[in-house]
Amino acid sequence: MFLFNQGLELALIIVLALLVSFYLGFIYGKRKKEDIQDKQLQSINKTITDSERDDLHVRQSVINKIEALKNKIAADFVGLAFYDFVNSEIRWRLAAGATNTRYKKIVIRLGKGIAGEVVQLNRTVRIENYPYDVIGDPIEYPILLVEHIKSAIAVPVADDLRIYGVLLAGQRNNKHYNEEEEKIIKETSRKLAKELAIANIYSRIRAEKTDDITGIKQEYINDSIFVQYLMKQQNSLTDKKRGKLEFEVLDQSIIELPEQIQQVLIRNMEDLLRKINQQRSAQVKISISREESNLLIESYAELSFSADNNDFDQIYQRTGEIGGSIISYHEDDSFHFIMQIPLWNFNNPILS
Repeated sequence: MFLFNQGLELALIIVLALLVSFYLGFIYGKRKKEDIQDKQLQSINKTITDSERDDLHVRQSVINKIEALKNKIAADFVGLAFYDFVNSEIRWRLAAGATNTRYKKIVIRLGKGIAGEVVQLNRTVRIENYPYDVIGDPIEYPILLVEHIKSAIAVPVADDLRIYGVLLAGQRNNKHYNEEEEKIIKETSRKLAKELAIANIYSRIRAEKTDDITGIKQEYINDSIFVQYLMKQQNSLTDKKRGKLEFEVLDQSIIELPEQIQQVLIRNMEDLLRKINQQRSAQVKISISREESNLLIESYAELSFSADNNDFDQIYQRTGEIGGSIISYHEDDSFHFIMQIPLWNFNNPILS
């Protein structure tokens, strides 16, 4: 009996020892795995941090050069636009002396406006008395409109391989930029091109693609029937002294919308203005811009009136049929109405 009890105790000790060994092995293995995962995560984080740090360094360096240029030539505004090779679009990204951040919403097509001309022709473009000495319609030059610039000089940001973008210096009064100032601006653009050539901040929009720019169809903002409608309304309200309508085209994609969709936008705007213009002194501002893949037609009226969904049933229905949506709200003594139209939805079967 004594031997049996000793054998049982020994067996229990062995079992407990095995269990402890398995437990300690499990804990060690788990911690080893966690250590490996931590090291992998730290490595990934270090890579991300290094990449982000490089981007921030380049961005700050570019901003410093833009601000230094602004101070050196006593400009009111200096802006840098990037050229997107893939979509043949130009976007203003960084600026010194901007009145607000609306310049970031501007999207220019190749060959349009001062930036489009610079990229297409790869040469310096001057404007000394905007809007009187520009070629074409003044609304083709949204950066000058948004920043209230009267005089500007814009140069390519380029190297021997490609054009990266446009550097623009502008004044909010009439000015002639002399040869020395132009030399300083061009020297800054060369320095920016060297940084952008190797920077992560530019790689997101850079593409190894050559465009035959001579074959691009020339279209103008006022080729858009929706823009034509806004121009007529603007003149009509002014002539009849029934308030005031101002509009700006920050994104030129409106030209590319099918005529059926633009007709829907016109009918929506007619209904909206009819409601707003019940008050003779209505002040209406309309902005055409882009947010991600949506074209935004934002209407802002300096008035307050009672309106419910029933007033805009037809607008909501028509907009929904082309895959769009509506946002409307009151704020203090103003009314905001935004039509969002997806740019990818050009071939909507309802319109066929």
